[in-house]
Amino acid sequence: MKHIFLLGFIFCKITIGLNAQTGIGTTTPHASAKLDVTSSDKGFLPPRMTSAQRTAISSPAAGLMVYQTDGTSGLYYYNGTAWIYIINSTTNVVSVVNGGTGTSTSTGTGSVVLNTSPTLITPALGTPSSATLTNASGLPIASGVSGLGTGVASFLATPTSSNLASAISDETGSGALVFGTSPSFTTPSLGAASATSIVVPTITGGSGTTQSLIYRSTSGNGTTGADHIFQVGNNGGTEAMRILNNGNVGIGTTAPSSALTVGSTTGSIGGEITINPQGAANEGAQITFKRSLSGGTADWTIDHYGTSNADARFRIFGGTSETNGITIKENGNVGIGTSSPSEKLEVSGNVKATNFIGTSSSALSAPTNITYGDINVPQNLNVSSAGDGFTSLVNIPLPSSGTYRITYVARVSVANSATLAVLFLRNGSNAQVSGSEATPIFNLAGVQVMSTMTTYVTTSGAETYKFGAWVQSGAGNLQIINDGNGRSKVLWEKIQ
Repeated sequence: MKHIFLLGFIFCKITIGLNAQTGIGTTTPHASAKLDVTSSDKGFLPPRMTSAQRTAISSPAAGLMVYQTDGTSGLYYYNGTAWIYIINSTTNVVSVVNGGTGTSTSTGTGSVVLNTSPTLITPALGTPSSATLTNASGLPIASGVSGLGTGVASFLATPTSSNLASAISDETGSGALVFGTSPSFTTPSLGAASATSIVVPTITGGSGTTQSLIYRSTSGNGTTGADHIFQVGNNGGTEAMRILNNGNVGIGTTAPSSALTVGSTTGSIGGEITINPQGAANEGAQITFKRSLSGGTADWTIDHYGTSNADARFRIFGGTSETNGITIKENGNVGIGTSSPSEKLEVSGNVKATNFIGTSSSALSAPTNITYGDINVPQNLNVSSAGDGFTSLVNIPLPSSGTYRITYVARVSVANSATLAVLFLRNGSNAQVSGSEATPIFNLAGVQVMSTMTTYVTTSGAETYKFGAWVQSGAGNLQIINDGNGRSKVLWEKIQ
């Protein structure tokens, strides 16, 4: 009966959950714990034994924990191969030999090095922040601190400009230092060139690829004066260039009147400009004039170009083609509309002039490239009014597209006094050309007259025109005369 009561008491103190969790002092052991010991006034007491007893445990399981009572007392656990000392019972510090730091206090954060002879790596301190040194009395600032350079201790004790100058070992020049967010500087007097003045300075801009070097006047300048003046020669005796307040640049002049003025107005300094060739093999010097903002479709260029000595030429042209301008060869030949003039003046296109003047020993040669034609009109003594009254006298073959001037001259007469006839042109479609009618012939029988007319036609290609006559129906015949006493002809000339 006594054993039954004891067993019942144990079951009252120990609760075994449905999932095999065991609770001591609680009826709801935690689901993650195999054994949950709960108490508010008592602790967990592991097995206590001596060092010899601990080492005598046969085949200890990894994780087995005991409390050693002698020697280096404290908690030990078995890691599967050896007993590991967890914590000292006196100092509460994990020893170095067992993976601890060996210290009881620490400040800061970061990784802990656990080793009996650690190899330390110099930490990256980063950018130091401000700090305050307190309770540091006794530092021998005035008399010097070991490791500080000459004059540094004096500056730390009495931070004046002169003490700082004494502490700096690589300074150049002399004078007081100015420190401030908006210091007021006094313009130094550099004096004449000497060993301590600026003789041949080099001004260098920032090291960045996009940084600019800015050279400017001070603020508050007016609209005149405050020019930038560049002087050369002995003590700046010669002014080489001047940039006015309005941006005009003058070379050889103190009063440039345009964006760039070269040379003086008196001629004492010449205004010659040399433009060197470009890097390309055939390209010489070049100036480009940009087209106006309100008109023009192309820029204009003046340049020197040539693939050889014989081909070298000076050009003025618009756009990208030199045939749109003037070319001057080195032999003096001038071409307009052509890049290779073979004469002193060669024009590719029509020339319009009010007059040509020559000397007594010179004359203009007859043109050799004019397209024209001279056609005899066959003699016809019986141009009849039969049918519709129209008769073709001669064909006029025009060779290509263009504008032509056609002139016809006819020696004619009528058989009867009452005969009415007209001379005219027809085009390739047999339509009468407007404005081509000659003076109507209404004359006495047998009286010869000259009838002439000039007209202009434009064709889109080769085309054959016809010179014809019309005789009024019922009248007499028209006589076209072409013999030794007079001619009837058609002259045509391509003029464009």
